[in-house]
Amino acid sequence: METINLFRKPGMESDVVHERVQRFFQDRDYTISRLYDEHAKYNVVIGGDGTFLRAVHSTSFSSIPFLGIN
Repeated sequence: METINLFRKPGMESDVVHERVQRFFQDRDYTISRLYDEHAKYNVVIGGDGTFLRAVHSTSFSSIPFLGIN
Protein backbone atom coordinates (compact mmCIF):
# COMPACT_ATOMS: atom_id res chain seq x y z
CA MET A 1 0.00 0.00 0.00
CA GLU A 2 1.32 3.44 -0.97
CA THR A 3 1.31 6.41 1.39
CA ILE A 4 0.14 10.01 0.88
CA ASN A 5 1.35 12.92 3.02
CA LEU A 6 -1.68 15.16 3.52
CA PHE A 7 -1.19 18.77 4.65
CA ARG A 8 -4.04 21.21 5.25
CA LYS A 9 -4.87 24.68 6.40
CA PRO A 10 -6.78 24.70 9.69
CA GLY A 11 -10.42 25.67 9.34
CA MET A 12 -13.87 24.35 8.56
CA GLU A 13 -13.59 24.71 4.77
CA SER A 14 -10.35 22.73 4.77
CA ASP A 15 -11.89 20.12 7.09
CA VAL A 16 -14.59 19.34 4.52
CA VAL A 17 -12.12 19.10 1.63
CA HIS A 18 -9.70 17.10 3.80
CA GLU A 19 -12.36 14.45 4.47
CA ARG A 20 -13.23 14.18 0.77
CA VAL A 21 -9.59 13.96 -0.33
CA GLN A 22 -8.76 11.44 2.39
CA ARG A 23 -11.70 9.23 1.34
CA PHE A 24 -10.69 9.55 -2.33
CA PHE A 25 -7.20 8.21 -1.68
CA GLN A 26 -8.27 5.59 0.87
CA ASP A 27 -10.82 4.23 -1.62
CA ARG A 28 -7.87 3.73 -3.96
CA ASP A 29 -5.87 1.83 -1.32
CA TYR A 30 -3.56 4.63 -0.23
CA THR A 31 -2.62 5.16 3.41
CA ILE A 32 -2.79 8.72 4.74
CA SER A 33 0.20 9.61 6.90
CA ARG A 34 -0.45 11.71 10.01
CA LEU A 35 3.26 12.60 10.14
CA TYR A 36 5.55 13.35 7.22
CA ASP A 37 6.65 10.08 5.58
CA GLU A 38 9.77 10.52 3.44
CA HIS A 39 8.81 7.40 1.46
CA ALA A 40 5.31 8.60 0.51
CA LYS A 41 4.19 8.67 -3.11
CA TYR A 42 2.69 12.18 -3.01
CA ASN A 43 2.44 15.31 -0.86
CA VAL A 44 -1.10 16.69 -1.08
CA VAL A 45 -1.68 20.20 0.27
CA ILE A 46 -5.17 21.61 0.98
CA GLY A 47 -5.15 25.40 1.31
CA GLY A 48 -3.75 28.46 -0.39
CA ASP A 49 -0.30 29.60 -1.38
CA GLY A 50 0.85 30.08 2.21
CA THR A 51 -0.18 26.56 3.21
CA PHE A 52 1.55 25.16 0.13
CA LEU A 53 4.77 27.06 0.86
CA ARG A 54 4.72 25.99 4.54
CA ALA A 55 4.35 22.35 3.46
CA VAL A 56 7.28 22.63 1.03
CA HIS A 57 9.49 24.30 3.65
CA SER A 58 8.46 21.91 6.45
CA THR A 59 9.55 18.95 4.30
CA SER A 60 12.90 20.58 3.47
CA PHE A 61 11.91 20.88 -0.20
CA SER A 62 11.00 17.21 -0.52
CA SER A 63 11.58 15.52 -3.88
CA ILE A 64 8.17 13.85 -3.49
CA PRO A 65 5.72 15.52 -5.92
CA PHE A 66 3.38 18.12 -4.41
CA LEU A 67 -0.26 18.53 -5.40
CA GLY A 68 -2.02 21.70 -4.25
CA ILE A 69 -5.79 21.96 -3.77
CA ASN A 70 -6.98 25.53 -3.26
